Amino acid sequence: MPDEWFYVADRKKMGPVPFAQLQALAGSGQLKPADMVLQGGTTKWAAAETVANLFQASSDYLPTAPSEQEQAQAREGFADMIEEAPRHMKPHQGGLVLTLGAVSIGMGSIGLLAACPSCTQFMVPFPVISLGLGVPAFIVGGKHLRLMKSGLMDPQGEGQTRSGWICGIIGTVLGVLGVLIFLVVVVLIGAMYRSQD
Repeated sequence: MPDEWFYVADRKKMGPVPFAQLQALAGSGQLKPADMVLQGGTTKWAAAETVANLFQASSDYLPTAPSEQEQAQAREGFADMIEEAPRHMKPHQGGLVLTLGAVSIGMGSIGLLAACPSCTQFMVPFPVISLGLGVPAFIVGGKHLRLMKSGLMDPQGEGQTRSGWICGIIGTVLGVLGVLIFLVVVVLIGAMYRSQD
């Protein structure tokens, strides 16, 4: 996990700041136990009081239980911040990337049947389709994963995007193998017909 932390102050998402600076904010009283914090690379916000060693670093600030008003303000600010966060992020397209990758694996698998000489003529489109779907899944999936890592795209689709990216790689490999098998079978069939003449 990176040493990046975000926190909510005045209903605004602040950060990233290193953990030492977050401890300093807690020690000075600017960050209260009920305030919400988020560690970089994660998607779950938590109350600052639940973060280990956050309030223990400063001996001159002893955390007190927040008043009900402070807790209500923190929850309200957190709710507003959650609604605002996706506005600056692009929506994920994990479902699309996963679909492209999964279909490319299916087409590539069917395309491997091109090794059967009686099926070769019917199997030609499958490895080509596999390449046509697998390459975009691989490229788009990789790009979206980088955008999620940099905080420019909604990270909730990371699992789907990563799965689609991996499926795109596998589908591309299967497509290339299918095309190569098709070419080898065509060459072998051509050699057999020449040897019969």
